[in-house]
Amino acid sequence: MPTSFRKAADERHCLEAIVINQLYNPSSTPSLFWQDITQRIETEEKLKELHLLKAVMEGEEKERGRIAQELIRNIGKHASPATNARRN
Repeated sequence: MPTSFRKAADERHCLEAIVINQLYNPSSTPSLFWQDITQRIETEEKLKELHLLKAVMEGEEKERGRIAQELIRNIGKHASPATNARRN
């Protein structure tokens, strides 16, 4: 399980513990290694933010299309009587 700590006020580090147990040698002591995963966590957070922004942009685009179609329908309804009056 990753853990994080702050080295300075604006600097965060994330570490992950890795335990290696040598099954072929039961008398040996398990080894514990720490791996700095700060960059991986930051990249994952940026990707989540990008996916969220993409979803917002797609939603806005869909809403603009819906509004445009509604405007076109309303213009068509209002234009029809004027067009029919000129034809008569």
